[in-house]
Amino acid sequence: MGSFNLDVVTEVERFPFIGETIKAISTNFYPGGKGANQAVAAAELNDHVHFFAKVGDDSFGTTAEKYFSTTKISSYTLIKDTNSKTGNALVMVENATGNNSIVIDLGANATISKAEILSDINNLQSAKIFLTQLENNIEATKFAIEIAKKSGCYVILNPAPYSDQIVSHLPSVDLLVPNGTEAELISNIKIDSVISAQEAIKAIHNLGVKEIVMTLGDSGALYFNGSTMKYYKAMEASVVDTSGAGDAFTGALAAKLIEGKNMDEAIKFSIAYASLAVEKKGASSMPSRTSVDARLKKERM
Repeated sequence: MGSFNLDVVTEVERFPFIGETIKAISTNFYPGGKGANQAVAAAELNDHVHFFAKVGDDSFGTTAEKYFSTTKISSYTLIKDTNSKTGNALVMVENATGNNSIVIDLGANATISKAEILSDINNLQSAKIFLTQLENNIEATKFAIEIAKKSGCYVILNPAPYSDQIVSHLPSVDLLVPNGTEAELISNIKIDSVISAQEAIKAIHNLGVKEIVMTLGDSGALYFNGSTMKYYKAMEASVVDTSGAGDAFTGALAAKLIEGKNMDEAIKFSIAYASLAVEKKGASSMPSRTSVDARLKKERM
């Protein structure tokens, strides 16, 4: 379950200062939203991905429906809201670094009801892994987590954008996948090194989460399950656009775990997957399995 947004992506030489107007290099429109991006990533690697989302009954909502029909997502439930517009995001990408700055208008993503979730309960109850984020309204997200947990799903949560209202449901989360910023907000520990990241991940585990994979951008990733702590280096990449890198990682991680890979193998694969995603423009531009296998083979050489 997750969000769909239409991303308006503007490429700039550098981010503007407050009050400054600068010229864009280019502006393009891409399908996006954390939920959609992660579902697309997972579907590149797995043939049984079902996606639940809500859009407005508008032109952007029509774009969403057309987009999903072109992806490898095997099935989807798309609720259309006549009273809310489809979510959208304004994304600014710095040309020199590929770094991004994003503002989201959640629109229909924020209006998912419990009744709408229950209308798709058969798909939720039959799932082995339930993956969600926090770009939908928090009450609906917590409700879906509760159902997934009761149904025996392995629950993966990407806590972005972070809301402290999710803390009550962290004990129901099997795997939390925050980035460094989100980990800081959850743990109240400033992360400026691997050592401080380890302290933060321990603090998050103490909140009841069973396993955590903290993504640290070009600094790699950190894993902790209460007894095992492991640091993973990032892979070199020719960075074009970092938006969607975390979504690529999380979607790939879910797909590899459902394959039966152990956590160590799944994290290594997902790092390679994300390293390829940042070499493409657009947060929804996800690499294929073949390209990842080739990168992993090259990395081992």
